[in-house]
Amino acid sequence: MNTTGAIRLSTNEFVSGLALSGYSELASQVINDLQLIKNEKEVERFVKQTEQLLRQKGYLDDTRESSLVSGLENLIHLLVQSRKKVRCVDMKKKQVLFFHHIHQSKTLIQHVKGNDHYFSFHDTESGFFQMLCNYYGVSGDMETNSVEPIEVTDQLFDGLHQTDSEVLMQMVRDQNLPATMRLFVNDFLGHGQELSNISFLESHYTKDESVIDQVVFLLPSESFIWHIDYEKVEQHQIFFVPVSVHEYFSKIDETVRGFFHLS
Repeated sequence: MNTTGAIRLSTNEFVSGLALSGYSELASQVINDLQLIKNEKEVERFVKQTEQLLRQKGYLDDTRESSLVSGLENLIHLLVQSRKKVRCVDMKKKQVLFFHHIHQSKTLIQHVKGNDHYFSFHDTESGFFQMLCNYYGVSGDMETNSVEPIEVTDQLFDGLHQTDSEVLMQMVRDQNLPATMRLFVNDFLGHGQELSNISFLESHYTKDESVIDQVVFLLPSESFIWHIDYEKVEQHQIFFVPVSVHEYFSKIDETVRGFFHLS
């Protein structure tokens, strides 16, 4: 995904920005969740170091109450106070992309790669289809008629997560297994034996709570998407359904628009 022109903050700088913007409790929560500070003695050193980094980047303004430049402070207010968010997790690249709904015409994008957070504004009217394709690294759009859906038990699927990678490679090479199963296992192995996911969240900062409205699990293949269907998981059945890139992310784009109540 292109992050050119985005505001870049390290995790420590982002936490410091939260605190300076008046969100000390949220900053403390992030610190504890990520174990950025091991004990209270490190707090003062942490604050001094991060504020110095913000100053070097030109993000501090001592004439303002928060000490942050207005642009960065406003961005943080928009991010925290955004009620509806979409979180896209890419387990292969170990990164996270957030769509923070602001208003009808603009969406605040937060792209977390390693220790860096990239923030930018996106024209909502242009949609999210291409951004999702770029983020998950898929460009092909083959027809999936030749790839049959796969049905497995939940027990078998859970076992795939724990199976040694060499055993999975043997499955990929096993000509006695159906070709579609070998293809899925190969994609699953290449994805670090984890599924990526897209979550639709409603958060309430003042109530310190976040509710997952819905979540979908996916596994990008070379030129299509495996949709993981859990609808019959109570009957111990899970389906791996091949879906074309265009159909899949067009549907996600439509769902995001509906979730944000966009026309």
